[in-house]
Amino acid sequence: MMVERAAQQVLGLTLYEKVSTCKVLVVGAGGIGCEILKNLSTTGFRNIFLVDLDTVDVSNLNRQFLYQLHQVGKSKAEAAADTIRSFNPNIQITGSHADIRSFEYNVEFFEKFDIVFNALDNLSARIHVNRMCLAANLPLIESGTTGYLGQTTVIKRGLTECFECTPKPVPKRFPVCTIRSTPSLPIHCVVWARHLFSQLFGHADDESAVSLSVNAQELRSAEHDLVTDLPKSLRKWAVSLNFDPYKIMHKLFSEDIHTLLSMDTLWRNRNPPQPLNCYAHAKTEKQSPVYENPHCLPDQSVWSVDECVDHFCRSIKELRDRWEGLTNDLTELLWDKDDSSMMQFVTAAANLRAYAFGIPASNLFEIKALAGSIIPAIATTNAIIAGICVIEALHILSGDFDKCQTTFLKTEKNSRNRLLVPEKLVPPNPKCYACAEQPEAKLFVNLSKFTLEDLRSKILIGSLGMLAPDVCMGPKLLLSSEEEHAGINKAKTLKEVGVRPGSLLEVEDFLQDHKIRLFVAEKDTFQDQDGFELESRSIDSEENTSKRPSSEVLKRDLEEIEENLFSKRFKKN
Repeated sequence: MMVERAAQQVLGLTLYEKVSTCKVLVVGAGGIGCEILKNLSTTGFRNIFLVDLDTVDVSNLNRQFLYQLHQVGKSKAEAAADTIRSFNPNIQITGSHADIRSFEYNVEFFEKFDIVFNALDNLSARIHVNRMCLAANLPLIESGTTGYLGQTTVIKRGLTECFECTPKPVPKRFPVCTIRSTPSLPIHCVVWARHLFSQLFGHADDESAVSLSVNAQELRSAEHDLVTDLPKSLRKWAVSLNFDPYKIMHKLFSEDIHTLLSMDTLWRNRNPPQPLNCYAHAKTEKQSPVYENPHCLPDQSVWSVDECVDHFCRSIKELRDRWEGLTNDLTELLWDKDDSSMMQFVTAAANLRAYAFGIPASNLFEIKALAGSIIPAIATTNAIIAGICVIEALHILSGDFDKCQTTFLKTEKNSRNRLLVPEKLVPPNPKCYACAEQPEAKLFVNLSKFTLEDLRSKILIGSLGMLAPDVCMGPKLLLSSEEEHAGINKAKTLKEVGVRPGSLLEVEDFLQDHKIRLFVAEKDTFQDQDGFELESRSIDSEENTSKRPSSEVLKRDLEEIEENLFSKRFKKN
């Protein structure tokens, strides 16, 4: 009651009534999401629906304050909802442990709400929420942070540019939140392995906690301060085993995987991992050491599971000896990506995790380029951005949409001595694939090589961010999202199914209520290995076009963008 009384006095009766009856959808319960939920609950919002797919991890506890140690392993959405209810029992908040891209969260679902907050680090999901809000004609408050940098903006159909109106730049560094209990990309495994090194030999902190049961379960009953000791617990355990490589691998790639598999809700929409039996890949003393592929440079050879196990064993023994030989003044090994033993350890650990989760393995050269590029999540940045998000919501509910703006949080003050830099909202891009009145694009492909499966996976899902696309060429159905048609003709080339230069493909995603027309043109060679290019078309001017090579169609997960760096060798023109 005290919170509600204070909110009413600050907002005034008219705005408070709108706030208290407003139905809010919050997507994401991570760093920004926790702060948004706290702000909503203390501002007078009473009706909140929260969706998040992840579970609480030990590394979240130092900055996502809605979670506590006993909630590790539980659904973030459900745990956050429980905590918010403890703040204010009058709030009606529902936490859903699910993927916002699931079919149950369709346009009709979004239309139940008045405002949507995006608090995601996943580009694929952000694109989906953007399109659903466009379809439901809902205001979307979009936000994001990277270290000390942050941004928030408001998206409204027909009034502002949407999330997809401007291409997103390729990030050169990676947020620490890519370390998850459910990795889906090589970069997740690389960051995880880099933090494993820190936990065993380097500077261990809350950010570097990677093992599930040592941190969250086995030590829960220990008689010491778990919060401060958790980051060091894996190292203590490893020391007690004299850094036995097989026992460490068994824990990380078998026991921890089994723990994840016990969380059934994690695998409703994901392929479950497969625990590795590293003992089965052990080499005897009589066996010769690993030799790389003689047909390529050593750093560019992708190691098998056997080779990863062998490299893991040899590198961890070398690092153990160096760590034990440190003087009293120096108690940690300093990370150096040019150190051979360190890079072998990280490469082997990253690839073993990748093999367990069915992710393409990477070579040492690729991993070396990324292993030192991790951005920490900053709690104060999240708090500032979340506060601005709720202020924008108050502008919307007040009917003062003209006061809404895009705000950037900088690391250096501008000419007006400000770190927070506001800018006017930009009108929609008439050539946008998502929010244009009639989205159109020109598609350049080699019709004799490009298959229907390539069209579906590389272009429609990979580049255009669709989930369940249907494709028609005139009355002919080329691709269907219906399960009974899922395998029809997908191996055939576009030429074999009748697509010719000048053909018009009508593409529709019923889940996103999104349509786009693709005008096909023939081209034999491309700058990258994806084997296609997209060129946006303006409705008003055929000459006003903007070429968009496939490597720059950045409508994927922040981490999915990095997948291209690893997986291009698996793609064919």
